[in-house]
Amino acid sequence: MSRLIVQPGFQESVFNCKADIAIVGGAMGAGKSYALILEVIKNIEDPYFRCGIFRKNRQNILCPGGLWEEMLSVAEYCRLKVKTNRHELKITFPSGAVVQFGHANHPNFKQYLKGTQYTAIFIDEGDEFDEEIFKFLIARLRSMAKIKPYMRITTNPSEGWIKRMIKPYLNEEEYPISELCGKVKYLYFINNEPILKDKKEDFLKDHGLAKEDMEYIRTFTFIAGSVNENKKLLENNPEYIANLKTLSDHERDRYLYGWWGELPKDGMFKENDFSIYTGFPERADRYIITIDTALKASSHNDYTVATCWAFKKNKLYLIDMLRGKWSYTSMKEHMVAFIEANDYVDSVYVEDIQTGAVLLDDLRNSIKNIRFRSIHREVRESKLKRAQGALANLGHVKVFLPLDAEKIRKIFLKELCAFSADMGHANDDIADTFFDAINLLGKAVRKRPKEKTETMNLSQTIENMGSRSRVFS
Repeated sequence: MSRLIVQPGFQESVFNCKADIAIVGGAMGAGKSYALILEVIKNIEDPYFRCGIFRKNRQNILCPGGLWEEMLSVAEYCRLKVKTNRHELKITFPSGAVVQFGHANHPNFKQYLKGTQYTAIFIDEGDEFDEEIFKFLIARLRSMAKIKPYMRITTNPSEGWIKRMIKPYLNEEEYPISELCGKVKYLYFINNEPILKDKKEDFLKDHGLAKEDMEYIRTFTFIAGSVNENKKLLENNPEYIANLKTLSDHERDRYLYGWWGELPKDGMFKENDFSIYTGFPERADRYIITIDTALKASSHNDYTVATCWAFKKNKLYLIDMLRGKWSYTSMKEHMVAFIEANDYVDSVYVEDIQTGAVLLDDLRNSIKNIRFRSIHREVRESKLKRAQGALANLGHVKVFLPLDAEKIRKIFLKELCAFSADMGHANDDIADTFFDAINLLGKAVRKRPKEKTETMNLSQTIENMGSRSRVFS
């Protein structure tokens, strides 16, 4: 049999994985489906090996380049004389090992699988499956083979049950934590919900699980993959990454970088509301910072955000941004450092309530050559009203985001495009600082007399609103 090559990185991690259940993949082009084929090939010498591979639809199995075609191609490469039954979607290897393909859209899917036993169950593109199908297939894992029955699920980032299961493997920005990928945790379903623990004993301590039920705890892991680890694909298709980069920022993050955040649905702001700029916006009329503070530093509280902006006629440029969750002392230090790093600004605007009011006084005492202004919000002025004001101002203010500061641009767009009128979005702290900046500029632009459009100095207009202009050469 010809020797197959397991590529270092993602494919090797999946190949060597010992967990009972593993969710693998994330980014497109990582080699997820091929990793499943390698799983089959490493076990085909066992005559009792029975593998079920499932897709959502039959056509997904039989399509050009699909799993059926790929499996037969690898078998031919390995010089294996297999028997195939295309009607039953079954492949039998010389040892007697069997691979059975199936699809969840079969009209009698559960009835069809009743009584079946599988050594391995592979769910390809698991994000297309319902959670109930996943749980049903777990119950089909029993076998006379030499190895312990196990399950592998390939997936692209999505919302739903898969994301809930791998949540401990994601950071606050919802990207995979590379140090945790492949780390084995323990899985048990309580009240039909998957619970993950670092130690088996934690189920006894935290959930009062009966000792006799401990044997039903399964090992679980998540292994993230990247197209950059799939050297073979990039050799054959060097343009593949460039193709993924043509996607929108959100889709590019999801399918190229394995981001698990929610794609914008019915948000108030769209990605095409914003333009891109390069370099630094020189000779702007104003440079300012807007700050939105969180009440507390707990992980479940809001972020504190500072954004640095340039005003130039009717254009607003995002220059820099800082976001984090800190104690007050640490937050103040970060804000001072951010302002000093952007020392060309002439004014800093901070909301004048609670933490913001305290920070405003401390900043005035710490930094003397910049004017600090409070932003007063009426008690009845809702966040939605300010968002609507910002949306209206987009009609006569053009907003530019930095091309070279990719991380800043992505985080900004993710939050703004997710901002919804029903306030169902996760975060809006960056949005708050944006609303302050564009509404300040929008007010200034609207106050500018039309007959003096060509000669009016915008810095003087904003000066009349209670800010100070600094001259930049």
